[in-house]
This record gives sequence, structure tokens and C-alpha cells, in this order.
Amino acid sequence: SGVGPVVSNYTASAGINIYNNIILGNNISFLLANSTYVYGRISGSGGLTLNNNSGIAGGLYLGINDTYTGGTTNNGPAYGNTSFFRMGADNVFGSGPVVLNGGGIAASGAHTFTNALFINTNVYFGELTQNQGNITNSGVVDLGAGMRTLNLRSTGMVMVLNGVVQNGGITKVGNVSSLELGG
Repeated sequence: SGVGPVVSNYTASAGINIYNNIILGNNISFLLANSTYVYGRISGSGGLTLNNNSGIAGGLYLGINDTYTGGTTNNGPAYGNTSFFRMGADNVFGSGPVVLNGGGIAASGAHTFTNALFINTNVYFGELTQNQGNITNSGVVDLGAGMRTLNLRSTGMVMVLNGVVQNGGITKVGNVSSLELGG
């Protein structure tokens, strides 16, 4: 696989598939009107930001264990299918922190990640009709000094937070799903 062009912002009105490896020298911001799938490895010192905050439906599917170090941020709305990261493998978020300022995370199967997780608003995990796999995080979870609602939307889904949960409280929503705290 080759390396695609270096960009700092990416806007897509139609879903695309990216099979090339990507090296991030800087941060890259995505604004998607449909889902974009990244099947190549993402590496480098930059980070990923998803900015679907205006009601535009779109998600970023990360399909392989990535190694970038700049962090992963979701700035989408708190609920809905308008801004989500889809996990297609374990450890897709590289080694930097995962910051949820909105939006959520879904998994195509049972997947894990080890990053520190910062939840700064109400967020969701899982999707209603697809990507309903269990999600396990073993990093420290910081709740940004607030009460956070975690909406577990997938039927039968198990969300496991094995790291220390600190700096706030959690309310779980989703009657047909489970939240397990292990830290």
C-alpha cells in the first residue's frame, strides 16, 4: 500500500474507502456527509479529529491496529448517528488519548482499546442496527468533572471500562445493554 496525499482537512459528501497507509505529520480534521472507511494503517505524530457537529450523518471507520500518536477527538453531537468512530479492529486509535466532546464509538465486533479516554459530554456507544459489538477500554477514563450519560444503544452490547474512572459520575442509558466498571 502507498501513502496518500498530505492534507490537514478532509470533507466528503459521499462515502469513500481508503486502502492506502496514511502517515500523519500533523493533525487531520474530517467533516463527513457519509461514512468513510480507512483500511490502511495510520501512523505518524499527528492526530484525527471528527467534526460532524451540524447534523451531517457520517462516521469514520478505522479498520486496522493503528500506531499514530497525536490522539483522536470526536466533536460531534451527543446523540444520533451523525458523528461516530467505528472500530473494525483492536487498538484502532493509536497510542494518544481518545477525547469525546460528543458523538460516540461503535464496534463491528468485540474490540478493545487501551488509550486514556476523556468523556467531556454525554456520548453513545454502539449503533442501533449495525456495528453492535462489545467495546472494552483498559485506559484511565476521565469524565471532565461532570455527570456523563453513556447511551449504550446496541442490543446485548457490553461496554467494559477496566481502567480507573475519575473526575465525575456516570449514568448508563440502554435497557438491553450492560456497563461493567473494572477499575
